[in-house]
Amino acid sequence: MIADDAIRVLDHGFVRLDDAMADDLSVVNAARVSFARRKEVMEESDVGLIRFLMREHHGTPF
Repeated sequence: MIADDAIRVLDHGFVRLDDAMADDLSVVNAARVSFARRKEVMEESDVGLIRFLMREHHGTPF
């Protein structure tokens, strides 16, 4: 299922602007976008995810 605000790309997927001014929760949601779920509240495991992304130089979610 693709969201109403998504733009289809060829026949393989879609793009969608999630946010223009990111906070920590936005980074977490961007990192997990392939699961098609969004969180509303940060959890302790999310802090670990952000540390992992920084340590491994995964800059795209930022």
